[in-house]
Amino acid sequence: MQEDTQISVLLEPFRVRRIYDEEVALVVVTGEVDHLTAPALREELGRVRADRAVVVDLCSTAFMDSSGLAVLVAAAREHPGGVHIACAPEGAIRRLIDVSRVATALRLYGTREDAIANAR
Repeated sequence: MQEDTQISVLLEPFRVRRIYDEEVALVVVTGEVDHLTAPALREELGRVRADRAVVVDLCSTAFMDSSGLAVLVAAAREHPGGVHIACAPEGAIRRLIDVSRVATALRLYGTREDAIANAR
């Protein structure tokens, strides 16, 4: 007799927070970014001074739709140094970035450390 086993994946709830150092504003995003949560991301990015380098950490972001991507692209336009994306995601988020052809507007890095180093 074979037993059915279900594995449930618990997704982290949406959360966005800012961390500053002397040169870089790090915006850490967890959970899912969609039409309901994108305004909170926009608000948090809007609080970053335009002369600051910005790193958006997507290491714990499970999902992003076009509304979240639009927020990132708008932030890249507002910050002369652009927006550096940490943990350039694979899967659905990466396909969204590729299909939308906004990878040139956003600077993608594999790790938070690489993104921060290149933002300085």
